[in-house]
Order: sequence, then C-alpha cells, then structure tokens
Amino acid sequence: MLGGEAPPAPPSPAPLVGFSYSPIISTYLNRDPAADLSTLLTKTNPDLVRLPVYWDLTQASPGTLDFTVTDQLLEVIADHNRTSSRPVRVILTIGARNFLYPELHAPAWAGPREQPELGLAQQGSDYRAYFNATLVRYRSSPLLYAWQIENEPVRLRGQREHGR
Repeated sequence: MLGGEAPPAPPSPAPLVGFSYSPIISTYLNRDPAADLSTLLTKTNPDLVRLPVYWDLTQASPGTLDFTVTDQLLEVIADHNRTSSRPVRVILTIGARNFLYPELHAPAWAGPREQPELGLAQQGSDYRAYFNATLVRYRSSPLLYAWQIENEPVRLRGQREHGR
C-alpha cells in the first residue's frame, strides 16, 4: 500500500556518560574537593556524577548528622549547571558499603568493620538515622537522577558463599 509504511523509528538517545567522584581522594592529596570536582565538571561536561554519602563522614559521632561534605559537592554541581548548556545530574550512593577503598565506610565508633559487629551497627538506630535522613534530605533535589543503595551484608570470616 502506498504510504502504508511506518516511518523509521527515531534514533535512540545517546547513552549517558559520567564519572564517580569521591572527596576522599582530594583530601588525601591535600587538595580542595570542591575545586577538584569543579575542574572535572568543566573539563569533561558529564551527564551524570556519582557521589557517595559516606556514613563515616556524615555521622562522625553517634547521634550527630553532618551533611556538609555532600552539600558542598552538590552546590558545586548546581553552580556548574547555572552556566552549562548540558545540566549534570547526580547519582547518590548511600550505605555502609560505598565506593572507594576500603569500601566499608563505617565510623570508628560503630565498632570493628567485620561481622557480627558491622551487622549489629547497621541494625542500630544511628545507622538508620543516617540512612533515612539522607533519603529525606536529598529526595527532592532537582539534581538527583538516581539512588545507589549499598547495603549488602558482609560475609562472616571463613563463611563460604553458597553455590561457589
């Protein structure tokens, strides 16, 4: 039939590209994490940036939450977006496990970073306060693209994984 052919489908959008950024690296190198993130944003113009909300940095002492580090990094991205033609969105990673070695970012006051102590700490009210407060604080951020929840349990020493 003349004209009965379906028009070609529009091309798929380009995949989103970005990077993971940890302020710990800059701090370790005696650099300013906000300035380093700003430079990376300017030089790479990413679609996404994955940022950690580390438990040990957010809750350095029991019962006290301080989101200063995460807030500063998000403000750097918001500032970048004010002048960029392509806005950057954020994936926030939360949990006792989080990216960057040693992967376990539990505060020293929570006890040893091994089972059963770590599991008990993650079941406690302080961990829940960190976790819940993070969700509530950033859930309506216009920068938020997604959450990455890192709460898998740590194996007990000497315990074998099933099926391996």
